[in-house]
Amino acid sequence: MSSHIFSTLTDSCDEILVLKDGVISLSAGRDGFNLLEDKIKSSDLKERIKRIDI
Repeated sequence: MSSHIFSTLTDSCDEILVLKDGVISLSAGRDGFNLLEDKIKSSDLKERIKRIDI
């Protein structure tokens, strides 16, 4: 299953793998989903800031 909607993944999966440029960059089992979501949000925020050159 592939999705950008984290709640869909957490409801349906036992493990989540995050791909970046075709390579697995992060992974977590059910017990690590909250931490994984926090890492993804943090990474996304850093990328957005980099794009607007702050």
